[in-house]
Amino acid sequence: IERAQEYLIRKSYPSYNKNTCGRCASKVADAWDFAFGKKVKRFTHAKDCGATYEDLGFKKVFSYPEQSKEDYKPELGDVAIIQPVKILKEGKEIISHPSGHVCVRCTWKDVAEDKKTKKIIEITRLGWISDFKQSTGGSKLPLADMYGGPIRDKNPAFAIYRLV
Repeated sequence: IERAQEYLIRKSYPSYNKNTCGRCASKVADAWDFAFGKKVKRFTHAKDCGATYEDLGFKKVFSYPEQSKEDYKPELGDVAIIQPVKILKEGKEIISHPSGHVCVRCTWKDVAEDKKTKKIIEITRLGWISDFKQSTGGSKLPLADMYGGPIRDKNPAFAIYRLV
């Protein structure tokens, strides 16, 4: 898990940018290539890659909406596979984020300005990384920063895979 996390911390973008992001399935698979020392099976769409993680020894430990979000207890290295959602746009129902999203629960060092002293300090962040380090939007909830891009507020179905 540490090697996959190390890869994602080094190779992911610091935040979401529609011009540079959009390859989460590839980036997360690259991280597990690095961790396991072998090429893992690739999928075009993040939403379809659960079997890849099962082949690597991961087990599906959580599934929403079948289980309550409050019952999920995150661990480092958890892989979240998020499904597309239907949204209304200009009066038409469309699929938003049709490839879905995949990300890994990580912890990393970062720097920030101390609000009182105005000095730069090192902090430890805990959150989800895909092809970018995902933002919590200020929330302390463990799932708040799991969603990529415009699906964040749409409550999509997702599954959590954990290496066992």
